[in-house]
Amino acid sequence: MASTVTLEDALSNVDLLEELPLPDQQPCIEPLPSSLMYQPNFNTNFEDRNAFVTGIARYIEQATVHSNMNEMLEEGQEYAVMLYTWRSCSRAIPQVKCNEQPNRVEIYEKTVEVLEPEVTKLMNFMYFQRLAIDRFCGEVRRLCHVERRKDFVSEAYLLTLGKFINMFAVLDELKNMKCSVKNDHSAYKRYRHRKVQNGTLFPFCSLLGRSIDLNRLITQRVSAALYKSLELAINRFESEDLTSIVVRPALSVSDWTSSVRLDIIHMTHKLSSPLPLMDAMFREANHNVSAPYGRITLHVFWELNYDFLPNYCYNGSTNRFVRTVLPFSQEFQRDKPPNAQPQYLYGSKALNLAYSSIFGFYRHFVGPPHIKAMCRLLGYQGIAVVMEELLKVVKSLLQGTIMQYVKTLMEVMPKICRLPRHEYGSPGILEFFHHQLKDIVEYAELKTVCFQNLREVGNALLFCLLSEQSLSQEEVCDLLHAAPFQNILPRVHVKEGERLDAKMKRLEAKYTALHLVPLIERLGTPQQIAIAREGDLLTKERLCCGLSMFEVILTRVRGFLDDPIWRGPLPSNGVMHVDECVEFHRLWSAMQFVYCIPVGAHEFTVEQCFGDGLHWAGCMIISLLGQQRRFDILDFSYHLLKVQKHDGKDEIIKSVPLKKMVDRIRKFQVLNDEIFAILNKYLKSGDGENMPVEHVRCFQPPIHQSLASN
Repeated sequence: MASTVTLEDALSNVDLLEELPLPDQQPCIEPLPSSLMYQPNFNTNFEDRNAFVTGIARYIEQATVHSNMNEMLEEGQEYAVMLYTWRSCSRAIPQVKCNEQPNRVEIYEKTVEVLEPEVTKLMNFMYFQRLAIDRFCGEVRRLCHVERRKDFVSEAYLLTLGKFINMFAVLDELKNMKCSVKNDHSAYKRYRHRKVQNGTLFPFCSLLGRSIDLNRLITQRVSAALYKSLELAINRFESEDLTSIVVRPALSVSDWTSSVRLDIIHMTHKLSSPLPLMDAMFREANHNVSAPYGRITLHVFWELNYDFLPNYCYNGSTNRFVRTVLPFSQEFQRDKPPNAQPQYLYGSKALNLAYSSIFGFYRHFVGPPHIKAMCRLLGYQGIAVVMEELLKVVKSLLQGTIMQYVKTLMEVMPKICRLPRHEYGSPGILEFFHHQLKDIVEYAELKTVCFQNLREVGNALLFCLLSEQSLSQEEVCDLLHAAPFQNILPRVHVKEGERLDAKMKRLEAKYTALHLVPLIERLGTPQQIAIAREGDLLTKERLCCGLSMFEVILTRVRGFLDDPIWRGPLPSNGVMHVDECVEFHRLWSAMQFVYCIPVGAHEFTVEQCFGDGLHWAGCMIISLLGQQRRFDILDFSYHLLKVQKHDGKDEIIKSVPLKKMVDRIRKFQVLNDEIFAILNKYLKSGDGENMPVEHVRCFQPPIHQSLASN
């Protein structure tokens, strides 16, 4: 049997192998260690000069040449400034009137003393000019050498040579000692006149034996391109919603996308004059030559009527309209926008992308920028057409579906609904109102069709209000621009001891030449004088006399509320209805109680569905009917808010959390107060001087029953 070998024995045997001699006697080839010394040589004077020139020196030489030439260009710029200064100084040197003048020697000596530094500069300029010419000729000679034709010539080198030529031209013009500063404008006019003559005296060219008018052909092409751009801008606007009104004026006529396109075209036309009038081209593209209103006006009203009024919600905090989350009307179908080449939009693909990114911020809402652009596009005539059509829409809603719902809801309203006493507490009052208004709360079409129609009326009213504000800004801007030409001057600062009237008279005398009306009265025709006077009067008085379009609209809407259902019968006490539910403000109190009830977690609130336009419609009707004070005092929700604010209770009554409902009531109370304040501002109902006297009546004080029996 083989003996057993342990692990320790095996490891020791392996270690012994290192001590065994090699069977063959091979020599050791490992070299002996030795130190190596490296010493860098920075000497560029290589023996292989051709390799150095081919590899490195050529580029160093070019860089040196460029540097020297750029230094000469800077020096030439300094000499150009010196020459212009010398021309100005040389004309200011005092001249000797005659040889017998006693101080002529002093004048000569002083002239030499003053001009000696400048003459030295002129001498240096002569040397510089000779050196620069030699340097330029040498570079051109080297560039034209036969052996250099196949070499690469950098663009920077050629550009530097071109700058040299320009420097020579500038210095040659400035060194003309006969010129002066006054002659610079004359030289410019001569050059401009020569260029104009080149285009006007020789406008024809001969092609195949025929004479062709180039000016006329170019005018036709440019006019056709501008008209096509206008047509494209309006076509794209007609295929988009109202948010694109900001883009359109820029592409075709005049911020904020229609607006910028119109401005671009207008500037292009201005730079390309003389061409056909821009307004005439725009009216033709807008189909507004013979018709009273054009395509833009029609599309604006179309969008307002079929998309804006029924589908947008107004937010008073942001002063914007946003699209509703729950539309109640069918989706409005539009034509596909036409395709366009980049030059017909903003000029290039890069500019189109940049403008699209900018105007993308305005595509998800309608606000003051859109209304301002709309007013600029429509003008007074277009705005009047749109407002008139909106009034027709409001009239049809108020005297149609809304009146029918008011009559129906008045029938289900309780005949008498008193405000409970505070002793009942807020939970009891909430339960009382919920029971009294049960039929209103459970009315199926109240939160759908009825609120939708009221929202359309409110949106129309808000659109008119924002248009009024935009027009006011434009008119104030016009007034400020026209002020210097109408002798309207700002009050100046007066120090202590100075008189204001004296300073104002001096200021008026200073700006008298800008006052146009006296100037036209002195030099103009009778027709021009009449136009100037009318324009001056209109510009001054259209804001001063308080003209308000929104006030006229409210007055027109008040005429639509002539049905007795809005005001109810005459009160039995001869003063006002207190507990009877026969006036509109009591019905609106019931509606407000309904939408103040908190909704579930997965339900839409009235703010999300209808926005603030619903409240504007209700408050407008109440204000126009003169029922605002009664609404503030007798409103159901306001009464509940007062009681809960006093007792501070929080319970759930008929699945309605009291605290959440009171919070919503408070929010809507603030909103209603803001709306009433704005409406009263335009209706002037807050002005005590305008209150009619017949509305004030005197009553005898109440008499106690014990005294009445006696």
